[in-house]
Amino acid sequence: MHLTVLLLTAFWGLLLLSPTVSLGQSPGAKGPARPGSTKLTAPAKPTGELNTEIAMELLTGPEGVGLQAQKWTDLLQRLNIGVTIRRGQGTEELETTEEVVGRSLRRVTVIGRMERNGTLVFADRQFKDGEADKLAVWVRELKAWGAPGSAEGKPLWGLTREQFGPLFTALQGELTEEPQGQPLGEALRLWKLEEVGPLEITAGAKAVLENKPVVVHLLKGMSRGTSLAIALAEVDLGFRPQRMANGTLRVDVVTRGGKGEVWPVGWPPDRAVNQLVPSYFKFTDIDIQELPFQDVVETAGDLMGVPVFVDRGGLKGLGVDVSAARVSHPAKKTTWSIALRTLSAQVQGSPEILMDEAGTPFLWIKAVRTARGAVEKRPREGAGR
Repeated sequence: MHLTVLLLTAFWGLLLLSPTVSLGQSPGAKGPARPGSTKLTAPAKPTGELNTEIAMELLTGPEGVGLQAQKWTDLLQRLNIGVTIRRGQGTEELETTEEVVGRSLRRVTVIGRMERNGTLVFADRQFKDGEADKLAVWVRELKAWGAPGSAEGKPLWGLTREQFGPLFTALQGELTEEPQGQPLGEALRLWKLEEVGPLEITAGAKAVLENKPVVVHLLKGMSRGTSLAIALAEVDLGFRPQRMANGTLRVDVVTRGGKGEVWPVGWPPDRAVNQLVPSYFKFTDIDIQELPFQDVVETAGDLMGVPVFVDRGGLKGLGVDVSAARVSHPAKKTTWSIALRTLSAQVQGSPEILMDEAGTPFLWIKAVRTARGAVEKRPREGAGR
C-alpha cells in the first residue's frame, strides 16, 4: 500500500509539471483568472463512441472587444461550438472540464479569456488573431478526445486519475498461474488482461509471437503488471495502456523499440535497498570460473532470498545469447551487489533492485547501452496496426 501511495504521488507530480495538463482543484472551484487546469468529473463508464458537445465561455475585461469577438464567434459557430462572451469577474479560473452523461454523451466546457488585442487565452494554450486554423485543430481534438486531449506524448500514457488508480490496483494483483514453459502468445490469457481492457497486439509484436517463444522465467506469485513486463521483455516486447477517445482503456502489446514508453519492469524501491534485501550487501566468498550466467544469477538469487530476472530480449538485441553466456569472478570475499555488477557487465547487463506493484523486491539484470549504440538497432514498430 505504501508503494501505491508513493507511485500515485509521483504520477500526479509528473502531470502537474506537464506543460499541457494540470489537474488540481475539483470542478467548480474558483481561483485567479489565469491559465489553470484541465479538469474531469468521474464519468459513467461509456460504451462505444461518445457524442461530444462543446460549450465555450470567453471572459473579457471592461475595455470591450467588439470586433474581435465577432470574428471568433463566427468561426466557433461554424465549428458547431456554442459560445458565450461575458465580462469576467476576476476570480474565475480558466479551465477545460468534461462530464459524461449517461453512456454516450460527453459535455466539454471551456472557459477562456479574450484579450483586448483579440488573443484567446485558455488553461494550457492561446490563439492569436490569424490562428483560426490552429483553433479549429484544437476543437477537433476536444471533440475526439474530450478535455484531456490526445494521450500522445503525455506522462504515464495520458491517463487520468480515474484511470491510472484502478489500473495500477488491477496490476498489483498476484499472477496465480505459472506461465513458464508455455508459448508466450498462449500464456497471455493467464494475466486476464480483459479485466483492464481489450487486448491489441501490434504487427511487430505479432511477428515475434508467431515464432512461439516460450516463457523462460518463473513468474507465479509476482504482481500481474511486473510479471507481464518481464515475460514480454524476454523477447523484447512490452505492453502499455492506451486511453481511447471514448475514455476507456485498451492494452497494447508492442515491440520495445517502437514509439512510446512501455509499462516498466518494476518500480524504484520505496525504502532503502539494504532494508529490502539485506543479503545484497553481505560479504561472502565468491569464486566463479566459466559458469553459465543464467545459473549464476539464479543461484545468487536463491542465496539472497530474492527473485532474479534477466532482460533476455534486451541483451539479445545487443548480440548476447544469455543461454550460452558464461561468466567468471576471481576468488575473493565481496558482496553480491559488487559481484553481480562485475558478472553482469560481462554480458552487457547491469543489476538493479526493484519492486513490483505489490511491493515485492526482485533483482533485474537490464541491458545497457554500448559505445556502438547497439540498443538503437532493435527492431522498430511497424506502421501496420
